[in-house]
Amino acid sequence: MTQTYDEKLQMVDAMHRYGGSFVIALAECFIRADAHNLDRLYQAFPEIVARYIQIARDSRAAEARPLDAPENDARREEGRRQ
Repeated sequence: MTQTYDEKLQMVDAMHRYGGSFVIALAECFIRADAHNLDRLYQAFPEIVARYIQIARDSRAAEARPLDAPENDARREEGRRQ
């Protein structure tokens, strides 16, 4: 998977914010991995990567909306359920 450095950081940030203990540990692996091992992580965990890329995108969009927007409440609730 090809991501920009900023996209990778946003995904890792979402993993740290909204993930459980496994996803948080996996986020650390994404931070520390060299190029070869980074590719291996993307191949091994495509569902997790896709989920947290989407959460990162949704979070950025939510930050652009007013704080009292109903979508922000839904995003916070989804993060708590994980």
